[in-house]
Amino acid sequence: MITEMEYEELLTLPRYQEGTAWLQGNSVTFVDAASYYYSYRELYIQELYDFEAETPNPVIIDGGANIGLASIRWKKRYPDALIRAFEPDGLLAAVARENFASQELGGIEVIEAAIAGTEGKRQFHREGADAGGFRQPEHCLGSAQVDCLALPDLIVEPHELVKLDIEGAETEALLACPSLRSIRFLLFEYHAWPGEPVRLHELLARLQDEHFRYWIQTQYPVHQPLQSMVTSDASFQLNVFAKRQ
Repeated sequence: MITEMEYEELLTLPRYQEGTAWLQGNSVTFVDAASYYYSYRELYIQELYDFEAETPNPVIIDGGANIGLASIRWKKRYPDALIRAFEPDGLLAAVARENFASQELGGIEVIEAAIAGTEGKRQFHREGADAGGFRQPEHCLGSAQVDCLALPDLIVEPHELVKLDIEGAETEALLACPSLRSIRFLLFEYHAWPGEPVRLHELLARLQDEHFRYWIQTQYPVHQPLQSMVTSDASFQLNVFAKRQ
């Protein structure tokens, strides 16, 4: 059992192995020590996903919930929040349910499906940590057809916050939406893959058109980006934080 005081020791543990840790007085299960380390850092040290809700019962979408850490953070801050946690990897969805139970949290609906631009079934590749998706990762534990739900159908009603960490499907999901006016806070990752066009400008133009103010940062600073990153073979990831004005 890893305590919060032993947090740095997570990086010494072997990857893709299940373990347990203490989180605010209760245990949680993780499936990969390194991904838990970085998720904990983002959520509980940097507090990147914290926001000030306008209501005591905010409606939240946790797209790409993984083992449920973001939903736990929000539910602890807003006990009456209504959260839908979407996770297409069946193993991770089961761990998320276990973690919500161990944290004694109700009001979080775990939906075993992917968020995409259109509804249907697609091939999903399991990675065993936090990088599973429609694009096959280097470390692939297997592939299976999963249910996909269209983001436009999920945000018909007002949402205080929508988070999308869906490994490259964020662009298609967001651009498929006729409007984003039902969302107050929007958090999403942007992925640029080798050999594919960069579409960040489309997303930012959409945010501008719909009166969002946004902040962009990366957790992976690059050495000599003019030599390595501005080529068609380079990949990069950005985090985008947006609030409707």
